[in-house]
Amino acid sequence: MQQGILNRILKKFFQKENRLFLYLSVIIILILFLSAYAGKWSSNQSIDSFIITGNKFIPTEELLGNVDSSIVSGIREDVELLELKDKIVRHPYVQTSFIIQKSSSVIEIEVKERMPIAILVNKDGGLSYCDAMANVLPYRLSLQFQDMPIVRNIFKNNLVDTNALESAVRILKEMKKQEYSMLMHYVSELNYERDSKTFSIITTDNACIVKFGTAENIREKLQRLSDFYEYALQDINVNDIRYIDVRWDERIIVQTKQVVPIPVNVAI
Repeated sequence: MQQGILNRILKKFFQKENRLFLYLSVIIILILFLSAYAGKWSSNQSIDSFIITGNKFIPTEELLGNVDSSIVSGIREDVELLELKDKIVRHPYVQTSFIIQKSSSVIEIEVKERMPIAILVNKDGGLSYCDAMANVLPYRLSLQFQDMPIVRNIFKNNLVDTNALESAVRILKEMKKQEYSMLMHYVSELNYERDSKTFSIITTDNACIVKFGTAENIREKLQRLSDFYEYALQDINVNDIRYIDVRWDERIIVQTKQVVPIPVNVAI
């Protein structure tokens, strides 16, 4: 008799468990069905607009010009986001891009632009830009990039001398730091001497030559030049200077129109 009671209790218990399992199974299947339906519905929605963010220099219309018009007006399911990202990055002024699905019908493209830091001049007079990563960028006239130093002689047979360009960029990047910001007002050109593999700076005040040397010890050379302009220049008529030489340790050689060069001691 006890065995029969126990069997009835176990039977009722498993019946409740089965009902609970059945309910949970139905709920899970319903959730999966709704998720699949929602995904299918979203993928069938048309793309109404693309939003471009992060571009301060490149016009939005120009960036979208790299995207096929069929994609812009296409169905979400047909849009390959990786392919779209690749098309945007092909623009020479785009460093990176991120694709964000804002809604079922709106795609946001966030870009990071390459910003020029200098103008490159070829032997034939052709112009281009370079950015802080030593990438050569096509030239375009822009008021935003007018006040930039010019870099000369880094082309060889119409090809970029990569080592020379990277060295020039290291000098310019250091010069743009806050502690040397005053110097940027005096720098008009950075010339590369191919035979000696050294650099010289042409100033804006009287086209004076600053013999800079190689791209070694950049900070020390810039500090000496900065100290010269801040403390020693007041004792020399700038129009009398032929060249300034910062290649020497703890001093600057200033060649004036006099015969004898003037050594100027500076603290670094």
